[in-house]
Amino acid sequence: VFSQIENGARIIAEFAARTIKLASDFEETSSKFEVVFKGMETEANEFAMVLERSYNMSIIESRKFLSSVQDLLVPMGMTRQAAGAMSFELVNKKE
Repeated sequence: VFSQIENGARIIAEFAARTIKLASDFEETSSKFEVVFKGMETEANEFAMVLERSYNMSIIESRKFLSSVQDLLVPMGMTRQAAGAMSFELVNKKE
């Protein structure tokens, strides 16, 4: 009986650790997304929702992809709006 309790406690602890990691990833991704798409949050959220529906992505995945491309293009001199549109187009390309 004690080994079953130990096993149950281990499973609960692993679940809690994964949940905390997911929450942390979500917070980090959301913060980056908000920073790199500042001033165009509505459009960026619409882009992310399209990716979520079209490619069955999670909200974390869609925002991570979009913000990574955006974060690359803006420092290269593109406006946020142009880079945002290009981020969406690059990530949304169908093979």
